[in-house]
Amino acid sequence: MADLHELNMRLGSILAQKVEPLFKAGTELTIIARTPGNNEADVLVSSEQNLDEIIALIERSKKREAIK
Repeated sequence: MADLHELNMRLGSILAQKVEPLFKAGTELTIIARTPGNNEADVLVSSEQNLDEIIALIERSKKREAIK
């Protein structure tokens, strides 16, 4: 299994090369992956430098209606 740093570097590279060009300039991209029941398996990769902005996004998302 790849170490966490290598995984973060690989995901960051994929974000920069393949996903980021799909969005407007200045868009911050974040990937959150988790394995329920295993708090040691959480992964957060983001171009956002301010984690409070990610927390605010999650709080806003919790208040939105589900997409049907």
